[in-house]
Amino acid sequence: MRKLPMERIERQAPVLLHGPIEASRLAEDGLHDPDILQAVRLHTTGAPGMARLAQIIFLADAIEPTRDFPGVDELRAIAKDGLRVAVATCLKMQLAHLASQGHLIHPRAVATYNSFI
Repeated sequence: MRKLPMERIERQAPVLLHGPIEASRLAEDGLHDPDILQAVRLHTTGAPGMARLAQIIFLADAIEPTRDFPGVDELRAIAKDGLRVAVATCLKMQLAHLASQGHLIHPRAVATYNSFI
């Protein structure tokens, strides 16, 4: 398995690595579709300029049926009206929640939010 570059925040919050680790594993197993690999890699933080498939997977991960957090039903309704607005709303909710709990926020998540508003 190849070594993945890690930022300081990923060392402090290793849960953020599950997307990049899985994308790396998929590539090693022979999957080379860049859109699929990007979607898997970025489904937790997103990234400015991410492809449509990555946006869909990012949002789907947040609103899948077992998710239960304040505002999830509103987010599901917004998702029916448009992907870009739903991704921006999802990011806003995630950032607000992380900040209110005193958790670290990945700079890429902030950059992603800024790119969507």
